[in-house]
This record gives sequence, C-alpha cells and structure tokens, in this order.
Amino acid sequence: FRGVSFQRSLEEQARVLARSEGLSGAARGARARELIDTPTDEMVARAIGDSEYAVFQDNSELAKAAISARGMFGPLGQYLFPFAKTPANIADRIIDYSPAGMLSVLNDTRKLLKDPANRALHKKIVENAGRSSVGTTAMLIGGLLASEGKMTGLYPTDRKTQDQWRATG
Repeated sequence: FRGVSFQRSLEEQARVLARSEGLSGAARGARARELIDTPTDEMVARAIGDSEYAVFQDNSELAKAAISARGMFGPLGQYLFPFAKTPANIADRIIDYSPAGMLSVLNDTRKLLKDPANRALHKKIVENAGRSSVGTTAMLIGGLLASEGKMTGLYPTDRKTQDQWRATG
C-alpha cells in the first residue's frame, strides 16, 4: 500500500507541476511523464510523507506521544504495546476528518500569513480543509438520519430480540 500511495503522490505532483508550467495537451503529458521518471528531491520527500500518512506510519504528534509513553515501560513497553504508531495515527485521522480538523487549518492559515509563498503549506491547508469538510458532512448526515430514525446501528440477528426492539421502538 505504501508503494501505491507513493506512486500516486508522485503522479499527482507531476500533473500539478506540468500544469503550473503553463503546458497543455501532449506537452503537459510528456512533462508529467518526465517528472514521474526523474522526480525532484522535493517531490520524493513529499511522496514519502504522503505515503506514510496513507498507511498510518507518519510521525504525527500523537504518534510521537504514544511512542514516548510506551518508552516509560522500558524494554517491557515494546512487548506490552507493540503497536503504538498505527493506533495513534488512526486516532489522528479521526480527528483530521472531524470538525476538530479545522483547528489545524486555522493554525496553518496563521502560519501562511507569515509566509505566503510556502507552497507546501498551501497544499496542507487545502488537504486538511477537504478532509475536515468531508468527514464533518458525513457525520452530520449520519446524525440527522439517526435522529429521524432512518438510520440505525446493526439490527439484531435473533428473532426474539428483533421483536423486542420493534415493540419498544
């Protein structure tokens, strides 16, 4: 999965760079292919970051905190908590796709005001705003449907419990 995510990131970056160079048609496609075949160091670094994010292996603040907490148990911590980074990053993604994700957008926007030419920060703001918007919208729709009784959790499989649920509404 990491390799696929890495390649997807390189291809996306190549398309964006070729378009930003003002190329169109076959020239844009050729330039994008050239960038994919010989990516810049910046493209590779960004692709590594994107792929680590996609497979929950990035060094987010929450992941660093989890690894540090595991370290408090000394050598035993590795055996008690063998997976610290992935669960922490999954929790981090839940935050990213929730309304709380907009807090990082606001923080990054504040940083962008000090450094308006920072392209990486532009990308980060757009991605985080998109994630938070999509996740928040899904939560809102789910909450509205549940409040109207049009969406529920898993329905019981045994007949007796089903009848009881129906009787109690």
